[in-house]
Amino acid sequence: ERPPRMVCFDEAYVDIPPSGAPACSADEEDDKAYACPSEVGVADVAAPSTGGTAEPVVLSVSSFTKILAPGLRVGWIEAAPSLIERLAKAGWLVSGGCSATFAADAVLKHALRSQGADRALASLVAEFSSRSARLVAALEGAGLPPLVRPRGGYFVWVPLPSDARKVLSIAKARHGVNFMPGARCDVSDNASSARSARLCFAWLPPAELEEGVQRLARAVQEAGDEEP
Repeated sequence: ERPPRMVCFDEAYVDIPPSGAPACSADEEDDKAYACPSEVGVADVAAPSTGGTAEPVVLSVSSFTKILAPGLRVGWIEAAPSLIERLAKAGWLVSGGCSATFAADAVLKHALRSQGADRALASLVAEFSSRSARLVAALEGAGLPPLVRPRGGYFVWVPLPSDARKVLSIAKARHGVNFMPGARCDVSDNASSARSARLCFAWLPPAELEEGVQRLARAVQEAGDEEP
C-alpha cells in the first residue's frame, strides 16, 4: 500500500520550518490560515509505519506567477531528495527536459541570474504591505476590523455582523462593490465563515480599497437594518 502524500501549493500564509528548527507560534486570535504547522519540516514528515522505513511524504509546490510576473507558468518543487529523484524520472521530463522551456530558459534564467527576480519580489512585498496596511486601517475605521492583520498573501478575513451573501447582494446591487463570501473559502460549513468576507488587497490601488471599504460598510449597515 502506498503511503499518503501531502502537497503544499503556493503556501502564501504558512512557513514550514526547516528540519530541526523550533516550531513557530501564532497568536490565539490568528485563524488557521496564518497558524504555523507543528514541529515538522518539509522533508521530515514520514508516512505511517511501513515496515520500519520512514518515507518522506511532503511536496511543496510554488510558482513564479505570484512573485515575479502574472502568467509566468514556471515554478519549483521542494521535497526530500528521494521524492525529487522520483519526479525527475517522469517520462515527460526525461524526453522534453523542461515543461516550459522558453519561459524558463529565455526569461526566468536571466531574471534569476541578474537578480531581477529579487528586485521584483522586494517591490511586490513593499507594495502589498502598504496596500494591506491601508485596507486594514480603513476597515478598522469603518468598524469592520479584520480577524487578523495579514503578514503575507493577498487577502484579509473580515467578520461581518450579518450573513455575507446578503451583504454581498446589497453591496453589488446598490454600491457597486464585490467581495468573496467566507463560506466559499471553507468546506466545513462553519457558521462564522458564512458571516465573513475575504477581501483582496493586491488588485486595487489604495484609494480604491479605501473607497470600497466605505461602500462595504454602507452595505453592512443596510443589511443589518433589514434583518427582522
